[in-house]
Amino acid sequence: MNVDIAEWGGGLNVRIATKLPIPGLEQSEAIRAETPILERVRTMQVALAHELARLTGRDIRRVSVTVTGAIIPERKRVR
Repeated sequence: MNVDIAEWGGGLNVRIATKLPIPGLEQSEAIRAETPILERVRTMQVALAHELARLTGRDIRRVSVTVTGAIIPERKRVR
């Protein structure tokens, strides 16, 4: 994960580049139940903006999230 914070427009601009966890491709039910990526990212942006504003006492002008890849659970091998 990479996070950059800069002053912007009288508040803070936060940029985050991170991988997101996703279910393994063999888990078809989990894939169907998963929230779409864009919706997950938007939820993250809103939650981060609120929490960062609370922690810093500053106005959070923008939270940008770049998805750089996926975190896929390791498959356990059966012997």
